[in-house]
Amino acid sequence: MIVLSCNKSNSKQKIVESTDKFKQYSTLFSVSEDRKTITISYPEHPSLHIVFDSIAPKNFQRNDTIFIVSQPKKIVCSSTTFLGFLKVINETNSIVGFQNKNLVYDSVLYLKLEHNLIQDVSTPEGVNTELLLAMQPDIVFLSYSPGFEKTNTIERMKNNGIIIIQIPDWLEQHPLGRMEWVRFFSMFFNKFEEATRYSDSVISVYNDVKMHNLTKSYAPKVMVGLSFNDQWYVPSGNGYFGTLLKDAGFSYPFQNITTTMSKPYSKEEVLEQCHDAEFWLNVTTANTLKAVEQIERLAPQFKAFQQKNVFNYTRKLLPRGANDFWEMGVVEPHIVLQDVVWIISKKKSNYQPKYYQQLQ
Repeated sequence: MIVLSCNKSNSKQKIVESTDKFKQYSTLFSVSEDRKTITISYPEHPSLHIVFDSIAPKNFQRNDTIFIVSQPKKIVCSSTTFLGFLKVINETNSIVGFQNKNLVYDSVLYLKLEHNLIQDVSTPEGVNTELLLAMQPDIVFLSYSPGFEKTNTIERMKNNGIIIIQIPDWLEQHPLGRMEWVRFFSMFFNKFEEATRYSDSVISVYNDVKMHNLTKSYAPKVMVGLSFNDQWYVPSGNGYFGTLLKDAGFSYPFQNITTTMSKPYSKEEVLEQCHDAEFWLNVTTANTLKAVEQIERLAPQFKAFQQKNVFNYTRKLLPRGANDFWEMGVVEPHIVLQDVVWIISKKKSNYQPKYYQQLQ
């Protein structure tokens, strides 16, 4: 049973006898046992409750509760990861707007953007509010940004009856937790069972690969990333990439960092910790060793660079900046993990990586 209260004197929604048996890794959304309510837990803001109610006259938002009566026919997305979630459940035809077409990897969706069948709602400042108001989409899915809910953009759209949902999927610390947001999106299209079958399959493969690699005695040292403005932002050990590295069987010098965000170090500190690392991963958009050295002058002092053991998730990077790693890689963590394991094997296996490549 679900009990909801929406009056102004008690804007906090109470969900009674709500369970979360449908997910295993995500920490930022939950689904009620009767599958009629999703709750998004934001790190710095009150939770948002999304209630699927066929009795209400129309989709609407009140305080911190959104009521969804019917399947959305027109949606706008601001993140390429949302495209991946929608592609898994075959619901991209409902997309009428996207923010920044050059970041879209999928050729069909990009062609629709080129011919204005999907509108590019981006501006140099962010989202084109006037265009959104003219389009009148059923739902706008925005990537969560603390403080953004206070902007005029959000208020104007809400006041004009457009439902705004901010998605914090990028804050999930586990790769499988981030992937599980496909279940969240599936609720709007009555495809929860389909999304759950997909998620369960990915989780099974991921954990099989993980268990196989954790039994190996060989754990090569790895370094990650590049410096930016003389700071090297190191991924936390329990975050998205830290978890992937551990599950693949790498030894990561910064494994004990437990912050939710990357931690800044000086380049000299990273050189001290990682000069002897055997592998170097995730060098932003660099596609060659020369490009790495142009960005980071200390690169030749790292063993991994000297031995040309530098790998990046740019196998499916397009010249205009679109990268399928940030579109489908998020919903395929089992494949990303296999790619990273392939790196450790030094290409001795017959496995063909989908997202990673060795730089030359």
